[in-house]
Amino acid sequence: MKRLLLLIAILLFLPVTALAQNQPPVADAGEDQNIFTGDYTLLDGSATDPNGDAIIAWLWTIESSPAGSSPYISNPWGPDPYFTTDVAGDYVFSLIATDEQIPGLRGTWSQPDFVTIHVGCLRVSPMEHDFGDVEVSSSSTMIFTISNACDYGDIPITVSDIDIVGEGFANFNVIQSPVLPITLSLGALSTDVEVSFTPAAVENYQAALQVQSSDDNPAYNVPLYGDGVYVEPPPTDVEGILTTFDDAIAGGTITGDGPGGSAAGRMGALYNMIEAAGDLIADGDIEGACRQLMDAYQRCDGDTKPPDFITGTDADEVAAEIMALMTSLGCDL
Repeated sequence: MKRLLLLIAILLFLPVTALAQNQPPVADAGEDQNIFTGDYTLLDGSATDPNGDAIIAWLWTIESSPAGSSPYISNPWGPDPYFTTDVAGDYVFSLIATDEQIPGLRGTWSQPDFVTIHVGCLRVSPMEHDFGDVEVSSSSTMIFTISNACDYGDIPITVSDIDIVGEGFANFNVIQSPVLPITLSLGALSTDVEVSFTPAAVENYQAALQVQSSDDNPAYNVPLYGDGVYVEPPPTDVEGILTTFDDAIAGGTITGDGPGGSAAGRMGALYNMIEAAGDLIADGDIEGACRQLMDAYQRCDGDTKPPDFITGTDADEVAAEIMALMTSLGCDL
């Protein structure tokens, strides 16, 4: 009997002890965000538990919102519900979470974590842009549309300044923009801005297109990215073209173009034409080499007349290298 009572006491004591030692989880309501009236966004919540316990419950609460707004949270009991708005201004949310200390039972609620969603009328589209790989000293451009997202333009926005800011600003440039200041309202709800990216070196660049306006969020930043790269120039010698030709044959990326056995013969004929051009260059007969190279080019340029001698994914590369060599020789194109 004493053993039975002792066992019951232990079983009753263990949950109390476990709860007493439990540490609450730490909730994370995510990063502050900028969105626009009528848009929706995900509330990106998460939580970690010092004891390694599972997170089993969440609760989002709207702490504050602009006057006259009717914010909607799709599922306040989940970690990442979506949120929609109808009025410009700041919306503040809190998130708490609880762990599972004992199977099937909630443990301790976390302290709240807060996030602010700024809802403005000013919209820039796209909201960010990656120019990708751009050859050093060359340029790539993108057009951004600045607009008043409030319905019917009933809240006029005056754009006062458009500029590039950030560490890599010198490699980005606003090359076309409206005369400032400009007011976005009824009859003129949007305007376009063209930005160029011209990398100065082989490296990654980051900056931001900054739009300053009378909106609640006066400085709106659009992230810009781009990579300066070095593009290997096409070969300007016959040996380089023949190397490309050989590699493409070995890799199966070009084949002869023609019926039956004539395909291999046509491919060999094109190879011989390029090789003959090299001999003419070596002999100093540039004019003759240009004629030979033009004949070779027309046999791989993709046009139907005269018919091509090769086909495949690298046929265009062979044609481009032949054209580069003709250009370097000063051929009459």
